[in-house]
Formats: sequence, C-alpha cells, structure tokens
Amino acid sequence: MSAPSTKQIYNFKGNFVAAVKSILEATGMTDVYLERTLSALKSNARKEITFELGQALNESALPNGEHVYDFYAARLRIRIVTARRADQSSPVAEVRDLHDQFTCEVLAAFEERIAPFTTVNLPYYAVKTIRPLGTRSDLDLTFLEDFTDIDFEIQFGIRSDAWPA
Repeated sequence: MSAPSTKQIYNFKGNFVAAVKSILEATGMTDVYLERTLSALKSNARKEITFELGQALNESALPNGEHVYDFYAARLRIRIVTARRADQSSPVAEVRDLHDQFTCEVLAAFEERIAPFTTVNLPYYAVKTIRPLGTRSDLDLTFLEDFTDIDFEIQFGIRSDAWPA
C-alpha cells in the first residue's frame, strides 16, 4: 500500500503506537493509553505505550534513484500500572495477581511467532524482529501503584511498495 506522503511513512511513533494499542485492545485489554494524551482513567489498571526509534540499519535506492534509509531498530515499552489493593487475585491458575496476569497477557500478545504486526495494523512496514528485552517492576509510593515496564526491541523495514510514486 502506497503512503500518501513520506511524512506518513516517517510517522514511525504514531503508526506503531496505534498498532500496539489495537493489538492490546484486540486481546481484551482496556484502558490503553498513548503518550501525551489527556484521556481520563476509567479503571485502576492501565497500559501505557511508548515507542522510540533507534538507528537506521540499512540504506537502499528507490526506483527513481533516491537513497533512503529503509530498515530500523526501535524500542517499544508497555507499562502496566495497577492500583495496589488488598484483593487482586488472578482468575488464572498459578498467576499471583491481576498485575502479573496483565504482564503475562502483554508478553503473550507480542510473541514474534504469532506475528501481531500485520499489513492491516502497520500497512507501511514489515516487522522482522520482536525481541523481549526484559521487565522492570516497582511501586510508586506516592500513588500506591505497582508498575511493570516490558521492553521489546523491534526491527522493521519500510515496505518497498509504501513509498509514494
């Protein structure tokens, strides 16, 4: 699918966070938030998405001879935030609480083998690698919120047919 402009192709952050949001919502997760949005919180649990573009890994020539970078590394972070309460048991056997259940669900949703990124949710890119980089958990004592950051390295290319004519 050809993009209407190169600006749409280079909107890496906007395109990826929208795709991640749609993947999380398709798995039944609610309260998914993007950076710099003013949405009101609807529950005591939320998922926050950040996407940071890394270095260009490949340069190629378009049919018109123009040289472009077309393959990149990036870091995706999904933060699970839950309010600490007395009863947060998980209905899933052998999962300690709802916070850990949400973490498991995010990790499962972004397994490389199930190819969560498609031409439907990312029409201009082909994702080659989704590598989990680990998790980091802590407690925000001010708001009594538990949080877990789940980081992924993403390697993706711009589809050759995405470039405007």
